[in-house]
Formats: sequence, C-alpha cells, structure tokens
Amino acid sequence: MKNSSQTLISIIIPAYNAERTIFRTLDSIYKSGFPKDQLEVILVDNNSSDETNLIAERFPIKVIHEGRQGRSIARNTGSKQAQGDYLFFLDADVYVEPGYFEEILKVLKRTGIGAVQGMIIPSDVDGQEGINQYRYRTIGEGTSETFCLMNLMVRESPMINSAACAYRREAFELVGGFDEALERHEDIDLARRVSYGGYTLASAEKARAHVIYHGEGWPSYFMRSFADGYTKIDYNRKWSLPQEWQGMEGDDEYLTQHEFDNGAEVEVSIPDFLKKEKVKSKKKEKFNRLNYVWWALRDLTLALVGFLKTFESFYLLLFINHSFKLTGRVLGPLRKPRHFGKLIIPMAAADIRLKKITLKNGQKYFLKSTLRFVLLRRSLYVIDMNGHKILSGDSTMPNFFSYATFHHLGLFEEFKGDKDEDMIFQLLKYMELLQ
Repeated sequence: MKNSSQTLISIIIPAYNAERTIFRTLDSIYKSGFPKDQLEVILVDNNSSDETNLIAERFPIKVIHEGRQGRSIARNTGSKQAQGDYLFFLDADVYVEPGYFEEILKVLKRTGIGAVQGMIIPSDVDGQEGINQYRYRTIGEGTSETFCLMNLMVRESPMINSAACAYRREAFELVGGFDEALERHEDIDLARRVSYGGYTLASAEKARAHVIYHGEGWPSYFMRSFADGYTKIDYNRKWSLPQEWQGMEGDDEYLTQHEFDNGAEVEVSIPDFLKKEKVKSKKKEKFNRLNYVWWALRDLTLALVGFLKTFESFYLLLFINHSFKLTGRVLGPLRKPRHFGKLIIPMAAADIRLKKITLKNGQKYFLKSTLRFVLLRRSLYVIDMNGHKILSGDSTMPNFFSYATFHHLGLFEEFKGDKDEDMIFQLLKYMELLQ
C-alpha cells in the first residue's frame, strides 16, 4: 500500500465551503519545496455547496466525499485513505511557509515522538484588519510570542492544534484517531490520548503556518467563542470518566529484564497500579462545575483589569470575547452527555513508553512509568498521567526541566551536557520520578 522506497507523507484537508481559501492552502503545499513524489494530498469534501471542489481539481490531489458532517469525521475518513507513515492535518483556511513539512519531519522522525506542532500565526490576507490585529496580539501574548499553543499550560494542555499538525501514523491509529463525538476540542483530546499512550508530543517552531479568519466580522468571532465555551463540557465530561489503561500487562517483565547497578540484575520496584490486573484502571475524577467556569472567569477579570488600567480597546474586546466564552461555559452543562462508561486508553509498546536514564557512575534507572513528556523549544513539560499533574519545582515555572536534564532518554541526541547530573539524580529522586 505504501511506497516502501520513499518517505511518503499524507496531507489531509477537511473542507466545507472553502472556496475563499482553498487555493492558497493547496498552492502553499506545492510551493513548500517538499518533493512532490513523496507527497500525497487528500481533500475531504464535507458537503460543500460552493466551488471548493472545482478549485481543488486544479491541483494533482485526491478528492473524496464524506457525507457525515463534522471535521473530525472528515479527518478520520481522510486518514483511512492515506498511504503515508506520517499524517499531516491542515485546515482549508491554512497555508504553510516553505520548508514547513521538512521541519516537522525532523522532529517527528525522532524516537518516540507521536505528534508535532509548529507555529500557527493569524494571517492578514483577508482584509479584516481589526480582527486580525486582535487575534495576533491575543495569541502572541498567550503563547509568549511562540504562536505555539503547546506553550499554554492549563488543565487540558498540551495542545496539538489540528489546524496544522502532524501525527506518526502508528500513534494516531493506536488511539483510534479523532473522537467524532466531540464537536470541538477534539484536537486537545487526541493529543492527550496519544500522550497518555506513551508517545512524546513536541514542537517544531521553525515550521510556520498561517491561518485565515473566514468568519464575517466581530459577531461571528464572538459567537465562535461562545461555542468554544459551550462545547467544552463534552471534553471535560469525557475526561472525568473512569479510565482503563490497556496494554501494560507486560511491563513488569520488561522492567525486570533490564540490568541495573553496573550489570547486577535486580528486582525492579513495580508501582502498585501495575500489579492489580491485566486491564489497568484509573478511578473516576470528580467533575466540578465551578472548576469548569473558573478559567473563563479568571480571564474575564484580567481583561477588565487591563481595560481599567489602560483604556485600550484591545482589553475591551478581550472582555467581550471572554464574556461570550464564560456564558457558553455556564450554559454548557445543559448539553446532553456524549460519552458514557469507561474511557479506554490503549498503551504503546513498553520500549516506547518506559524511559531509562544512565548516570555518570553507570547506574541505570527507569523513570516512573506514568510520566509523559512534552518537548517545547529548549525545555520540556513532564506530566504524570495518574491525576494529570504537570510536574514542576515551581508553579510559576512550568518549563522546569531543561533538555540537559533528560537528554539521556534517547529523545535529545543533538543536545549534549551532563555537568549537572548529580543534581538531576537528586531532583528526580526527590520528586519520586525514579523506579
């Protein structure tokens, strides 16, 4: 099915009435510099009634039709038709800069990486200057000018934004692709499942994509924020269900097969949750509706304070926008639940999930098996999926760990430096990250 002699990437574009933007999207792909003989482009027409398909036919792409409405459905349909080992997802209002695909692949090909996110920058090509200036500033301030949403550390992050991203096919298929029951926030959900499954999420900030706002003025922008808040309940309800982590029944054998302490084979301490049964379970997290609106209420307050201090129109618009989002979150619990039972999370093979470090004295240690890693620039986030805790020595410094700290994991071959290794060991031991 795949071309075994070449690296083939598949670019999947869900499209619904995208005649205003689809030419720029497709044109940027073929002008990106990526070898055309290693490129597969699939446009999934999701019931367009305009000239989207006529424009798409001007390019050497595959057009398929998906009658069930929904961007997650369209993306999954495209992925089933794709032949590449690497699945790229682009929205029909996004265009990429030259070198985008090469920069993503540099990171995605590294050991254990499951998904990669580049920079996504609001574009000003649509003539809606006021909205675009607002979007640029909002995203820039929220991501420390990285324009990478993985830089946002909130409860549901890290986020691989499906507007422009890439997944290793094996990781995408392991967890079953996008959740078609989620109307929004499906990209945060997919990234979290891939991360929990044992793959590392990463950014490639030399890969730059631009997104065009395709709405009609401020009313549609604010209503989008309302919809974002209103549908967030679906994601939160899903992740408050009891979880079953499947595929870890061989971990104890895998761990005890490895040598420790300069060649002396020892019995490795296995976490209690690994000893329970073949299908591992995680207790249901309590869902608190007050916590559900907290982030929106906090953002609303900060916007009001900013306006009272500066009287800038930006903060007034920010306040209005957060008011719509907060209203959506308050009304969200009225939605009917879409997920029931248990949340099944398949786990990748042990050699992908279980990370081992080697100290200067030759001692080797496995890190705690519930840890998951997110690479961002020259730092990384460490998440304990048992409780979804973001680990940090200081709550104000989520980027607590440097690449030097974890270059032993085999993920950071190009980064050197272990002068602080003794400190690293004490840090890991103190935080109970070593087995």
